[in-house]
Amino acid sequence: MIAIILLLYLSFRNGEELNVPKFLIFEHADKFVHFIMYFGVASALFIDLVWLARRKAILIISAIIVALALLTEIGQEFFTYTRSGDIYDFLCNIAGGVTALILAPYTSKIYFTLKEYVRNFFR
Repeated sequence: MIAIILLLYLSFRNGEELNVPKFLIFEHADKFVHFIMYFGVASALFIDLVWLARRKAILIISAIIVALALLTEIGQEFFTYTRSGDIYDFLCNIAGGVTALILAPYTSKIYFTLKEYVRNFFR
């Protein structure tokens, strides 16, 4: 839930108000940010739904990612003055989610290994 709330906050926040270092501003940087945000949300959802069968989890996460991507782009177009909906943003959102799902078996294994290591470290 925290990842989705953060995604929604950043999707509707005025980007001009953010203090971004100059070296992070390049052509199409926003597309990269969209990809990373949806990669993170899809990865977090996979870890949350790892107890489900893999096929069912992937279907649920795919539906959530498509719905979030569509609703945020429509919301940016019709409910904000500082943002606009963009089909390329939508495609980058979907690409980030799909990439996360492709890599999910590996990234979740790394996550659970690190989690166990940290848990054992503090025992």
